[in-house]
Amino acid sequence: MGLFMVNNTITLVNTSQKTTATVVSFNVRDSVYYPIFSFTDASGSTMTAQGIGGGETNRTYRIGQKVPIIYDATNPAETVRVNTLLSIWLGPMFLTIMGGFDTTLSLVLYWRRRPRVGSMLMI
Repeated sequence: MGLFMVNNTITLVNTSQKTTATVVSFNVRDSVYYPIFSFTDASGSTMTAQGIGGGETNRTYRIGQKVPIIYDATNPAETVRVNTLLSIWLGPMFLTIMGGFDTTLSLVLYWRRRPRVGSMLMI
């Protein structure tokens, strides 16, 4: 799953448009604050879109704050992400590292517990 997410993130970063957005409000859902951004897309249209990531408090951003974002030009209202290293890469890298760790641990445990040739008694 981590490698799948890394691939999707690389595709998004390579095909997305970059701009600066202004936080205009918040959408609160299940006690999570999702920022609503207003920005001008590549065609010059003003767009308003909800960011993908949210937080438990609205202190992450302030209304009126300028934030660097990336968005998919084919669907700008659905793919707005804050353009920071953590918000783009934290999830994919965490899952990839944990998946690699789990795979390595599983292989080591399997290797140590497998039957050894010549160590079985024939009765």
